Amino acid sequence: MEEEDLKRTIDEFMDRIRRELPDSPETEDLLEDLYTHIRDSLNDRMEAWPDEDPSVLLREVLEDLGTPEEIAAEFGQLELAPAQEEGAFRGRQLVLRLVVAVLVAVLASALVSTMTNNRVDFVQAVVVLLAFAVAEWFIRAWQLSQSPTVCAGPGDRL
Repeated sequence: MEEEDLKRTIDEFMDRIRRELPDSPETEDLLEDLYTHIRDSLNDRMEAWPDEDPSVLLREVLEDLGTPEEIAAEFGQLELAPAQEEGAFRGRQLVLRLVVAVLVAVLASALVSTMTNNRVDFVQAVVVLLAFAVAEWFIRAWQLSQSPTVCAGPGDRL
């Protein structure tokens, strides 16, 4: 009966954490790892203090982990950090694309103007090429917003 009580206490704790976290594959991975950690920690404590009541040892393990709310908040911060790094990377990427687009437009306009013996106005050519670059950028952004993000890793099936 004692093992059933321990399992029920762990399951209730895990259910409280599950309610605090978003429904995602990462959440399921976290919960599996957390469950394994709880069981391993409890077994280690039971071996170290065999005369101690297992329910007291389990309570200590759960207290060391923190409340479900604290665990969920920490998990949220871990999930937020890569998103912030990705946002900074995307910002640098957009600035780089803008610089390259302007540079290509200016160089292409100078080349076209020179090749046509100034029959094509340099400034007009820059404006036209930049308009095409901006249109391409908006179309690409729209296409990305319409398609789901696919992140395939080794072993993932598309």
